[in-house]
Order: sequence, then structure tokens, then C-alpha cells
Amino acid sequence: MKRLINILHREDGFTLMELMVVTGLLSLLLGAAYFFLQHTILSTQQAYVQTDTQNNLRIAVNRMSREIREASSIKIKGGSSLELLINNNTITYKFDSVGAEIERNDMPVASKIKSLRLDVINNKTIGITVEGPKDLKIYTAVTPRNNPQIVRE
Repeated sequence: MKRLINILHREDGFTLMELMVVTGLLSLLLGAAYFFLQHTILSTQQAYVQTDTQNNLRIAVNRMSREIREASSIKIKGGSSLELLINNNTITYKFDSVGAEIERNDMPVASKIKSLRLDVINNKTIGITVEGPKDLKIYTAVTPRNNPQIVRE
């Protein structure tokens, strides 16, 4: 019993030097954790932006490809504008460099677009190149099903 009372009344503690060492080590550990967390957040944000940009490019190319396949008449104007006739409806695609977007009948289809290039290959196929930021490009070649005449203006 006496021994227990002695243990309870002891006033042992940590020295100032021990507290400073522990504080320094904790600071280093928290600094490393903060750096790792910040790097992870930045990498995640960059991956999200790149994925979003790729999706924008893919949406534009897929939609244009689908409608080019069904077109009965195709006019390419200036290499970055396209006029399609599908079931007696005229559909126009154009690149708006000011808004950095591709528009379908004056309504945005995709944004964050740097350029749109339309090429005619062998008078049968249309090559579509859409470029986004950071030299991200998507290219596809589309052959219309109805063998329409392709006119370049």
C-alpha cells in the first residue's frame, strides 16, 4: 500500500528537451503528411480536368460521326464548318474560336476546343480532327452510308 502511494505522489515528468524533440518530430511528420496530401489533391484535379477535356472531344467527334454516316448531302466549308442534310433537315456544325466550342445548329456541343479540321479523303471519307488543350487530339475517319456527294466550299 505504501508503495502505491509513493508511485501516485511522484512528480516525474518530461524535460524541456524531450518535449522539444517530440514537437520537432511531430512537425516533420505532419509536414510530410501535408505535402503528400496536397500532391495527391493536385494530381486528382489534373486527372479530372484531362478526363473532362477528353470527354468533350469524344462527344463532339462521336456526334458528328454519327450524323455524317446518315447524311444524304455533305458540304464542308473552310475546313472547320460542316453542313449535312439528313431526312430533309439541315444540320450545321461549326467551330467557334471565340467561345472555344463546336456548335451544332448554333447550340454548343463541346467546349474547351482548340481547333476543328475536316478533310475529304478519296472523295468518299471525311476525316475529323478535334484538338483540345495541351495538344490533346482525337481523329476519326467517317464514310457515309448513303454515298452522298461531298462538296468542299
